[in-house]
Amino acid sequence: MADLAVYLCLCACLVARYRFADNLATAKILKDGFTNHWKVKTKYKLDQIESYIAVGYCMLVTLRILLKPAARTYSKTLHRSPKPDRILIQSLRASIRLLPQITAAAVESMEMELRKVCGAEDGWMLPEAFMIFIERAYKHRPSRMSTTAFLEHFQQVQLVDHQTTTYGMRHVMASTLRHWGNQKLFLVCTLFVVGVAASIVPLLAYLLQYITDRAFPSYVVKSMTQDLIDYAYESGFQSLFIKTYSKNVTAFDNGTETELDFYDKDALVMGILGLMAICVPFIAADYAMGFFQSKLISRATKHLQTSLLRVILQQPSSFFHDRSEGDLNNLFQADIARVNAMWQAVFWNFLNPVVSISVGFVYLMTLEPIIGSLAFAFAIIIVTSGPQGRAGKRSQYFGSQNAHVAADVQNAIACNKVVHAYEIQAPILAKFGASFGTLRSAQFAKDFWSGIVQIYIESAMFVFVMVMTICLGIKTYRGDITSGEFFACLTLLNRISTPVTVLGGFMRVAIGNASSLQRLDEILVQADKTAKQLQQSDMTLPELPKMQHALTVDHVSFKYDAESPHWILKDVTALFKKGEYACIVGPSGCGKSTLLGCLMQFYPISAGALRLDAYDTQQYSKASLADQTAVVFQDGGVLNGSILDNIAYGRDGATREACLEAAKLAECHIFVDGLKDGYDTIIGQHAVVNLSGGQIQRICLARALVRQPSLLLLDEATSALDPETEASIVQTLEKLVRSLDMTIISVTHRIATTQNADVIFVMQAGAIVERGTYNEVALRLLFKPKSVFAELANSRQSPTNRSIRFGSRATSSKDDVSTSAALLRLTRNLDNRSQLEERARSRSAVSRNRSQNGSTLRNTNLETTDRLSENSRGGFLIL
Repeated sequence: MADLAVYLCLCACLVARYRFADNLATAKILKDGFTNHWKVKTKYKLDQIESYIAVGYCMLVTLRILLKPAARTYSKTLHRSPKPDRILIQSLRASIRLLPQITAAAVESMEMELRKVCGAEDGWMLPEAFMIFIERAYKHRPSRMSTTAFLEHFQQVQLVDHQTTTYGMRHVMASTLRHWGNQKLFLVCTLFVVGVAASIVPLLAYLLQYITDRAFPSYVVKSMTQDLIDYAYESGFQSLFIKTYSKNVTAFDNGTETELDFYDKDALVMGILGLMAICVPFIAADYAMGFFQSKLISRATKHLQTSLLRVILQQPSSFFHDRSEGDLNNLFQADIARVNAMWQAVFWNFLNPVVSISVGFVYLMTLEPIIGSLAFAFAIIIVTSGPQGRAGKRSQYFGSQNAHVAADVQNAIACNKVVHAYEIQAPILAKFGASFGTLRSAQFAKDFWSGIVQIYIESAMFVFVMVMTICLGIKTYRGDITSGEFFACLTLLNRISTPVTVLGGFMRVAIGNASSLQRLDEILVQADKTAKQLQQSDMTLPELPKMQHALTVDHVSFKYDAESPHWILKDVTALFKKGEYACIVGPSGCGKSTLLGCLMQFYPISAGALRLDAYDTQQYSKASLADQTAVVFQDGGVLNGSILDNIAYGRDGATREACLEAAKLAECHIFVDGLKDGYDTIIGQHAVVNLSGGQIQRICLARALVRQPSLLLLDEATSALDPETEASIVQTLEKLVRSLDMTIISVTHRIATTQNADVIFVMQAGAIVERGTYNEVALRLLFKPKSVFAELANSRQSPTNRSIRFGSRATSSKDDVSTSAALLRLTRNLDNRSQLEERARSRSAVSRNRSQNGSTLRNTNLETTDRLSENSRGGFLIL
């Protein structure tokens, strides 16, 4: 409709031109008396209706160009597609990492294929590109994963409706002003200074017009005359006679001359003083503009960083489940830096030029409406048109080619041993020569068309200024405008054309960095809204009483996506008594870490209940349960700062005495106190000392203990430690269970750490398949040699733990000794059990049968012992 309305108006303009302007019979000669302040005589001019029609035509064309993209976008929003047609690259990358049993090498290979297909790290991709990626990623899937399972896994990627728009110029400016709005004082001061600086050029144009029309003489007569002085006459010296005619001298109709109320010399002095005076506000405004914009952007960036970190730290675990650590780090390391650079461009290349152009156009239209209107219309057309689309396509193609070549280079470097072993440097270089040639062509096209965008705007504005200068010269020659108005208009045109060319470059910079701003806004707006809703709903719930008896997992089931048929946890039921040391073991991907995540409230359970004593935790605030829970992770999780700070993070308001007491319980006080700076020693990324893995874990354990928790959760807390350190920490945990009467739940893959546990839960495929003490679970191996616990024990023994022979010598690790000792204990227990059974049967059996049964049972025990000893020697079982 907008296009139709504009076209009808254009047709009306053409009809009006034919009817009024091109028809000479209707032309009018207008008598224009006193056209300026210096000429009293009347002058005549032709009616300029044609000029106004031409201006109206240009303005309508400009309106059409401005409205057409917006109208098209609005019409697209009215169309609702039943199916999304774009896939978020960020969601796809997260799905890759969630593939069951996928290796790090496979993840890297799939992400490399994704970069080749998309040529970008973020944004969205079309279904065609998604299918190409699936075909390439299929060969990198886990070996035990079927084709159907692989395809079903990627059905859960986040899709985007086609009406979802990426950030353009309008979104960039709206978001920028919203972020800058937090610094209202500096924003107002900055805009005021920009307005002052922008008004300097119109003031300069006015002063030029003032000097030209008032101070400059209308004409000057110069002649050589004979000097009447004797000396000069005798020497033949001639003097120059100058006669100036000021513009303040005019004549009436009868020829009598008269003077107007100004004098040329006074006007010259005033003009010079004015030109000198505007230098002061110009310099002051420039310095003030730099100061206030630096303050504005630095404070806005600080507010952005603080808000982003606050929002991220308040997010639930599902937020981190959908985003990788690299993606979140990239927000701070790259996106904020790009947004900061874009904000600099917004100020210097958009805000300042726009204000300058606006003020300049207002004065130009006041001075010369026709020229001002044409200049405004032409500037809009130039900025919003041109080869920007082709430049964008070339840039996207270069990104794809660059990612492809980078992936090949990374692959060649990773396979450097193969390259050297087979001496294939020459064919590799030849292959890369062709790839680099293609990349060179793509880069040339990208750089060329990016430059063409700027060249197009600069060339068009230069030609336009020249055409307008010619028109102004003709109007000056005909007497339609004065010489002062000519110079004033020319000054404004040149001043306006420069910011217009700057705007062209800004558009390229803004659109290139708009994706970073959009990612930040999505988190700040959407994620912040979600976090606040969760916090507000949690504050309305009552507090959970302190645990007195046990934590019950009552038929708990869980899956990440409510619409997914794949369950991570399936009807899990377990009881963790107070003062009990429980271990959860199982193969990789069985769901043990997910179960621990549900206990830590990282994931909301899909079915069932978690009960603390008799209280359903879902009916109480999460904060009250978190106050009773502490956790130690596999990597410890040391934060940058001192040891005392890291321990104090465990409880808000923890005193130094409480931290030292927790360190003593964790048995780290002695080595910490022995450090040069003691508890003030800096650890983390800025560490000044090298601490062992066991020392780090003990500091993290102290952080958990200062919380005085009822539940202590260990997520593979000792898996990265050596056996001696692990045994020492496990011994410490056993002491804590007895001394502090707390419940410890440990997820581990080392069977040796479960020997002294009060209860062991064995998980497989999201369900608990075995439970009991260590001896009870180990005893079942006799009757179920292919049980999950047996397979887990066999798979956990690495080849390096088996007997290794070098010539005639043989060595065995400490794990073998532990295994043999465990088998001997198991054999003795079986013998004792057999003897008890034998005595019970002997009361009702004859002596011969009792002897026969005892002999048979002993033979069975011996065979069992021999079989287990053989397995121990072969390294197939670890207890």
